[in-house]
Amino acid sequence: MSALIQKIGAEKVRHHLEIDIHYVRIKLADSFPILVEVLRGKKMHKETQPLNYSPSQAYVQFDYPLAFDITMHKKGSSYVKKNFCIKLFQINGKNRINNGRVKIDFSHIPVIKKPIIRREVPLQHCSDKTAVVSISVKLDQIGKVRGTLGAGLSPNSSLLSPNSSIISPNSSIVRPEKKNLPEFAVEKMTISDTLPKNEEKKVLEKDKKLEIPKEKVPVPRNSGISLPEITIETQEEPYTRDEHNESFNSKMSFSDLILNPNESELSSESSSSEEEAKELPVEKLVAHSVPKTTREQVTPNEGSKSQHIAVVEARAGITTRREGNCCNACVSF
Repeated sequence: MSALIQKIGAEKVRHHLEIDIHYVRIKLADSFPILVEVLRGKKMHKETQPLNYSPSQAYVQFDYPLAFDITMHKKGSSYVKKNFCIKLFQINGKNRINNGRVKIDFSHIPVIKKPIIRREVPLQHCSDKTAVVSISVKLDQIGKVRGTLGAGLSPNSSLLSPNSSIISPNSSIVRPEKKNLPEFAVEKMTISDTLPKNEEKKVLEKDKKLEIPKEKVPVPRNSGISLPEITIETQEEPYTRDEHNESFNSKMSFSDLILNPNESELSSESSSSEEEAKELPVEKLVAHSVPKTTREQVTPNEGSKSQHIAVVEARAGITTRREGNCCNACVSF
């Protein structure tokens, strides 16, 4: 009932669930074949092939993939709890002996954005209390666009379609014929040919006046202005950059290194901290079921209905005494 209440107002998101059963480590007295079954809900269930078990090895390698298409309910940044159950069966002829199970909560995977890779999960309700099953769980949203090399291009574009081509091979290309144009003799003309000598001198003098001379701005020594020295790195010496950074970091003090750390150190520290935070412990991974209660364990509420009414009336300030189902005022009237 609580799961139905949590789904009210939640967004439905389709996901593809992939579960890999890697191996089972268990100590059994019988050498019956074993298999692993995965149940998702009440209707969806898939199982591995039965494999032979040897008590001397106490180990069975499966490496069997199982996949489900499921619907998850999203509320804000979190998802409503979703479980799948892993069951271990021993095959004795036509009979199946249930010898261990565990429930896995995979609703944390889309939140931490990290799959479960080769995690050993202890089996519950098993004859061997040290039995474990190794699993990997991956959850991908269906229809989510991923960043690939062809991102930004529509699927109907001609560049992505295999049958289309920019230039069809059967089309005939008509090229225009090159025509030899007549060559004309061009005479080079100078300023002296168009202008007389006097006017030519005037034009040259005007051009010289228009040129602005480059003057150096003198900086006084005692002005207090310090100009930084600019060094230009050429392409011929690319290795000098690393040497300059190393020498610069060696000259920096300990406080400067804390205030201005290198980018490589920041990226390595952030990546390591994220990986540690994203790793789920086994307590959160395994969904523990609530034990069933019996009538003997349930204790009745102390106090009768009349005592409860008297307490409520005392809190409300009602001081009239009741006789049966009526108060004194009603009886006297």
